[in-house]
Amino acid sequence: YINSMLQCLFATTLFKNLFLTSNYEKFLSNKLRNEPQLSKSFSELFKKMYINGGCSVVPTGFLKNVNYLRPDMRIPDDQQDTQEFLMIVLDRLHNELSNQGEVAEEYPDLLLYDEDELQVKNNEYKKWFEKTVIGNGLSPIDHIFQGQMENILECQRCGNKSQSYSTFYVLSLAIPKPSTSTFSRSKRVKLEDCINLYTSDEVLSGENAWDCPKCGSSVSGSGPVESKKSKKKKD
Repeated sequence: YINSMLQCLFATTLFKNLFLTSNYEKFLSNKLRNEPQLSKSFSELFKKMYINGGCSVVPTGFLKNVNYLRPDMRIPDDQQDTQEFLMIVLDRLHNELSNQGEVAEEYPDLLLYDEDELQVKNNEYKKWFEKTVIGNGLSPIDHIFQGQMENILECQRCGNKSQSYSTFYVLSLAIPKPSTSTFSRSKRVKLEDCINLYTSDEVLSGENAWDCPKCGSSVSGSGPVESKKSKKKKD
């Protein structure tokens, strides 16, 4: 699974070029310069993969570095979840490549946000953006992989809405059945079908119902009301 993940990352042009050109070096954080660098391992591995073309490459140095940084994962002896391992890799690279001055100069888009792209409450979103996105530090990994998610809870009784925001590197998408998919006329499932299913509205009822703070407690003898949950994704 590690080889497949590395091949996918190598096929991601922006990510690959960051390490093939050694451009990553100017983004290295001074705090981590004296520690083993996963970014250096990526650079050496990708250059070896690029030079050898279609030949197989054993990522010995990369695995040795990962094992040093996360000995608890016992790589490559123990089997690991691919998504969990990818998140560990991206988080480590984010921390290593977090020279804020260089990142902000190279990727000014990371400092901007578009209020029209999401159905946001401007003050809440701005506060969240500055605290979470800017506060967690910026890196080229954010520019390549990070997206933003807005979750909206809407009470179907009074129409009250509650928004929350989060960032993501990875989305876990369910695959709709081709025969019953309402998102595509073709029997073939497309990536767009999976994304449409993920961001479609969902009714929360029963034990999963949302207890509306505006009207839920004011109705005598009633529990949480049915609520509609929706997600909006910003690439």
